[in-house]
Amino acid sequence: MLSARMMRMLLGGVVEMLGEKYDFSASEALEWMLCDLSSKKVKEKKQYIPLPFMSVKDSNCKGCKMNKGLYTQCDNRRDEDEDLCRSCMKEAENNENVLPYGRIEERAAAGNDYKDSKGRSPTPYMKVLEKLKITREEAVAYAISIGVELPDSIFELPAKKAKEIRGRPKKAVKSVEVDSSEDLFAGLVQISLSETVSNDDLDSDSTDDKQAKKEALEAEKLAKKEALEAEKLAKKEALEAEKQAKKEALEADKQAKKEALEADKLAKKEALEADKLAKKEALEADKLAKKEALEAEKLAKKEALEAEKLAKKEALEAEKQAKKEALEADKLAKKAALEAEKLAKKEKKEKKEKKESKVSVCVSETDDEEEEEEEEVSCTKFEFNGKTYLKSTKNVLYDMESQDEIGIWNDKEQKIEYSELSEDEEED
Repeated sequence: MLSARMMRMLLGGVVEMLGEKYDFSASEALEWMLCDLSSKKVKEKKQYIPLPFMSVKDSNCKGCKMNKGLYTQCDNRRDEDEDLCRSCMKEAENNENVLPYGRIEERAAAGNDYKDSKGRSPTPYMKVLEKLKITREEAVAYAISIGVELPDSIFELPAKKAKEIRGRPKKAVKSVEVDSSEDLFAGLVQISLSETVSNDDLDSDSTDDKQAKKEALEAEKLAKKEALEAEKLAKKEALEAEKQAKKEALEADKQAKKEALEADKLAKKEALEADKLAKKEALEADKLAKKEALEAEKLAKKEALEAEKLAKKEALEAEKQAKKEALEADKLAKKAALEAEKLAKKEKKEKKEKKESKVSVCVSETDDEEEEEEEEVSCTKFEFNGKTYLKSTKNVLYDMESQDEIGIWNDKEQKIEYSELSEDEEED
C-alpha cells in the first residue's frame, strides 16, 4: 500500500500535467484535493521535488530559471509572437536586455559546461536531492507519475578534478598490461628454456644428480602446467560470471522499464479519466449557470414589465386627476370672472347714468371748422384695425359718430387703452 507521501507525489504529478494542459494553478488544485486526505485533516506542506533539465519544450518560455541550481526551462507559457513570457521579459528589461540565468537554447547546447551571466555552473542533480533530503527513489517515482523517465546518468556525480600542484611535475609511471595469451606463451618459452638449461646441467653432473634434477624439473613443469590450467579456468569462470551479471542486469532493467511503462500508462489513464470527469462537471456547471442566468433574465424582464405597467397606470391616474382639478379650477375661474364682469358692468352703467355732459369735438378738415359748445379740442382722423377714430393732440380718441371719448392711444405699445365708459358702451 502506498504511503501518504508517495500518494501526494503521484497526485502532484497528475495535477501538474493537467494544470499545464488546461492552464490552472496546480498547487491550489492539489491543496484542495488533499485537504481531506488524512483522517486528522491536518494539512501537510507538499514537498517540492525539482526535476533536472532534459529537453526544450517549444510551447514554454525560452528563458532559464535557476531552480535550485539546475538551470531548467521556465514553466510559463509564451505568446505565439514572443519567445519569452512576461515575467522573463520584465527581468530582461531590468537587466539591460540580458536574462540573468540565460536562455534555454544556450543551456541545451552547453550541457553541464553551461555558465550563466555571472559565471555560475549547474549543480549536479544528486547534490540537489541530498540538500533537499529527497531520495533517488522518490525523485524517480515523482518523475514517472508525470510521464518523465530519468536516466541513470542524471544521478551520477562528476569526477573531481585534481588540484594543481606547483613545482616540477612528476613523471608518469607507465603500466604495461599483458594479454592472457601472451602470459601463456611466455610461460611455455620459460619452460622450454628451463629444459635446455637442465639438460646441459645433467650432462656435466653425475648420474644421481641428473636423476634428481630431472625429477625436480618434471615436478616444476607439472606445477606450472596446473597453475596455467587453474588460471585459464578462473578467467573462464570470471567471464561466465560477468556475462551472467550483465544478463541479469539487462533483465532487471527491462523489468524496471516495463513496470515504469505500466505505471505511466496507468497514470495517463487516470489523468484521462480525471480530465473527462472535469470536463463533464464543467459542462454541467456551465449548463446550470446558463439556466440560472436565463431564469434571472426572465424574472428581471417580468419585473420590469410589471413596473412599467404600474408606472403607466399611476401616470394615467395622475393625468386624470390633474385634468379634473384643472377643469374644476377653470370652472371656478370662469364663474369668478363672470361675477366680476357683472359687477363691472353694473358700476359702469351707474357711472354712465351720472354723466351729465359730453365733450363736443370739433373736427378740423380742409374747409369746415365747427365751434365747440363747451370746449374746443383739435382732432385729426385716425384709423386703427379698419375703424376710423378722432385723435386729439394729447392722443385722446373719440368716436367718429357720437364724439364720445373712447380712450387713449398708446403710441409706444400701438394699442388703445379704453376708458371705463367706452367699455360699458361697447358691452351694451
